[in-house]
Amino acid sequence: MKQFTFTSQLAPIIWKYLESRQNEGYTSVHCGYYMQELDCLSKELSDAPVVTKELIDAWDLLKPYLSNRSKIVRHNAIRAFAKFAYTQDGISYVPDTSKLKNSSTFTPHIFTVEEIRRLLYAADNLPVRNNAPTRHLVIPAVIRLLYCCGFRIGEVLRLRVKDVDLDTGIITVHNGKGGKDRLVPVHNSVIEYLRSYSAQLPDEREWFFPSACGHYSIKTIYDNFRELLFACNIPHTGNGPRVHDFRHTFAVHTLEKQLSDGYDPMVIVPRLAAYLGHKSYRETCWYIHLTVASFPELSQKLDRAFVGIIPVGGETDFTKALTEYFSIYLPTTCGVSPNTTNSYRDTFKQLLLFFQEKKGISANYIELRYLNMELVSEFLDWLETSRHIAVTTRNQRLAAIKAFAHFVQYKFPENIENCVDIINLRPKKYEKALIPFLTEDDLSLLLSQPDASTRQGLRDLTLLALLYDSGARVQELVDLRLKDVRLTHPPMVILTGKGRKVRQVPLMKDTCKLLDRYIRSFHSDSQSQMIPLFYNAKKQALSRYGVTYILKKYAAKASPVLEPQNISPHVLRHTKAMHLLRAGVNMIYIRDFLGHADISTTEVYARIDAEMKRKVFEEKVPNYTPNTTMPWEEDEDLLQWLTQFGKKTF
Repeated sequence: MKQFTFTSQLAPIIWKYLESRQNEGYTSVHCGYYMQELDCLSKELSDAPVVTKELIDAWDLLKPYLSNRSKIVRHNAIRAFAKFAYTQDGISYVPDTSKLKNSSTFTPHIFTVEEIRRLLYAADNLPVRNNAPTRHLVIPAVIRLLYCCGFRIGEVLRLRVKDVDLDTGIITVHNGKGGKDRLVPVHNSVIEYLRSYSAQLPDEREWFFPSACGHYSIKTIYDNFRELLFACNIPHTGNGPRVHDFRHTFAVHTLEKQLSDGYDPMVIVPRLAAYLGHKSYRETCWYIHLTVASFPELSQKLDRAFVGIIPVGGETDFTKALTEYFSIYLPTTCGVSPNTTNSYRDTFKQLLLFFQEKKGISANYIELRYLNMELVSEFLDWLETSRHIAVTTRNQRLAAIKAFAHFVQYKFPENIENCVDIINLRPKKYEKALIPFLTEDDLSLLLSQPDASTRQGLRDLTLLALLYDSGARVQELVDLRLKDVRLTHPPMVILTGKGRKVRQVPLMKDTCKLLDRYIRSFHSDSQSQMIPLFYNAKKQALSRYGVTYILKKYAAKASPVLEPQNISPHVLRHTKAMHLLRAGVNMIYIRDFLGHADISTTEVYARIDAEMKRKVFEEKVPNYTPNTTMPWEEDEDLLQWLTQFGKKTF
């Protein structure tokens, strides 16, 4: 803000206000320009040290030609300053902006794939100019970054050579919107293009997109962009297309592609928010919904995904906390898996429904102070009685709320007392059933059901054999890619488990033979190592439910020996663990094999094995323990006397 000069009596409060904004991370200079206008106008009028109604009214008349949308922006900026001044002097006038309604129906231009191709072709064929010797190199590279990465134009032009790591394929954006930095991974094809671009320019340059006067300006980029639009016969009106529309197009095309591939919007949107440099779900959802007017199916999917998750309309501390928790804390700080995110999402869907039905409080009006130990206990009881959930599910819901309470107590310390009470809530006890597993005969019967002479049977047999042999969780199996399987010595499969921890699991010879046969049959023409190892008829990765369906289908064929309702993919994981234990494998090795974080989790199998051995022992071995029951214990009168002994009688 050093480029501004303030000379009126408002100058001290203006400087104080601008300093407070900088401390909050705001870097925009527009506010400085507004303050410059207000300072000059104040000096021409009364030059009072306070904000007056006359001053605001005169400031309104400076630019009467502006659109309604621009007026709202200006009014909001000056109102924020007036509120700050009022907190300092207690008499400054604060204008009312509620009567200004944003009636703008502006919709950004979403480039089609064909338009993108034409623009890139025109950019690649720009002629060389003597007054701009790098133009034919810079413009194509800039457009590729705008469209392929969703950068803001200012972020691209401010890139220095050191910010673009051509070895790792990661671009560091410094001082983005809100003064925040972020790391942006870039597709290999774009990185290859940037390598070719950079090789044609001097290595000692500072800016990645240099010009004669430093780096390219936004005006220069926009002038060239207009030229490309004309060359591609894309009409340009007062509403665009704009350079910023490349960012909109990137967001829409990314969402459209991933949704069509079957990805959960609750997984896509947080990642997109982090990639684009947004603060929250709310910003990303608004941004996307703004551009999907011509994509009704996409809009409907987003609406279904976010219904009841992020309250719309109200802005309470609860909505702010929930937004930041799901959009930033879980995906970035904690790095939780999509499955964990979905589980937490379902918990808060139920919680919002509880507030609506039992407390009569709409999601828009929930405050953090409402969330206390008594309410959480009532909510859990409501789930058990009204929703008929199991005790295990109840405890999972409690764990999700506890995780949220941990986040709230640090971000909103005024609620720490309630959060501590919630964290101290104990899960409900229940009698744990024995972990189910298959005997060697049951497993052999199950694996004999698929017909390996057929293409589908070969896939199913390989899937079930690998699921057992690796002890993988079903999601770990679904996430497997061709690159994760190594059949050379020593043969192994690389699994990515909970917490994104990677482990190498050895494979048995028979499993390796099956995998080799399967890969030669299903992946003989595969050019990429990133395609799913197991896929369906649509060449898409199998889902968890697809794997479960396959397992239960063959369990049903083995009925009545096997009961399909009692068999799940996780049962094969339990089976592998029990077989390893009974084979005398060390507990530490089993822990690492299964990917457990704590040995206590693995010890469950040892306790179950001991319990089963004890029951067999009791059934097979006669009871030689002497009867220690005393004769008088069978005397009901004596027992009654002992029960009443010592009690006062009147």
